[in-house]
Amino acid sequence: MIGQGDGLTFDLITDGWEAFVKDLLRCVERDEGKLVRKIAIDFVKAVIPKTPVDQGRARAGWQSYLLDQGMPIRISGRNVTEQAVVEGTAEGTFREEFSRDDAFVEIINGVSYIIYLEYGSSDQAPAGMVRITFREFEASEKLTKEYRAMLRDEIAEANKAADAAARRALHRPYRMPVI
Repeated sequence: MIGQGDGLTFDLITDGWEAFVKDLLRCVERDEGKLVRKIAIDFVKAVIPKTPVDQGRARAGWQSYLLDQGMPIRISGRNVTEQAVVEGTAEGTFREEFSRDDAFVEIINGVSYIIYLEYGSSDQAPAGMVRITFREFEASEKLTKEYRAMLRDEIAEANKAADAAARRALHRPYRMPVI
């Protein structure tokens, strides 16, 4: 998870967070991309409401990934303006990669003052948003169980599909080629 603003970049991936994700992946040993994508979606959904809101620009800066996944988020607050939400959304970006060597989602809130909000410049979030959400995810036994269950169900479905394909292949008549 990276935030950028006015040339400042901060990287908040911690050893504990990486260990948390690797432990989950080791438990299921399959389809890292779906798990990483699910964690990223859940993570952003948890960060957005913690992000201080005045006109909505900083919150909207997180939503580019969710919009790409077909999950629009309503940015609300007393002084929220459509213009600020549009600007914030345009300043947010993401990148994801699911290869044999790596699986990650990088979400960037490019609102120029997001780093100041993360480090407590707002009374609405004096301890930040991203760092707190990392700690919550690392400590959440419920989330770990949910992710494991999701992948177990997915593996069971894949096994059923493979079994059905094997049965179809076994019952297909063999035709001898005519020479």
